[in-house]
Amino acid sequence: MAVHLPPLNGAAEWLNSEPLGPADLRGRVVLVNFWTLTCINWLRQEPYVRAWSHAYRDDGLVVVGVHTPEFGFEHDVDWVRRAVAARSIDYPVAVDNDYVIWRAFGNHYWPALYFVDTDGVIRDDHFGEGRYEQSE
Repeated sequence: MAVHLPPLNGAAEWLNSEPLGPADLRGRVVLVNFWTLTCINWLRQEPYVRAWSHAYRDDGLVVVGVHTPEFGFEHDVDWVRRAVAARSIDYPVAVDNDYVIWRAFGNHYWPALYFVDTDGVIRDDHFGEGRYEQSE
């Protein structure tokens, strides 16, 4: 049974974009990346995700970052905004302070990648670092 991209609503704020949802992303390949700003595994993964966003956006790829905090201070949207600027992240980022998007995906990991096809079906996922060549 196909699992579809769940709603992306409930974010405290969106950075680099207006709020997005499955209807906005229909017809595009989507990579959803769950992260938290102090996660060393995400810090090592992020350059790959950013490179894919730049390399494939003209071919229809939309990367959506979902910042879901692990620690209390990570709820501060200004900290997230600074991390996005410092790492030159220009793709949409949902600030998921209340874990609404996290729960919609049934996610349990930082970082987590969800690969969504043009019909909105989640085709693959990967948790943690590595598998970069296969993911690309």
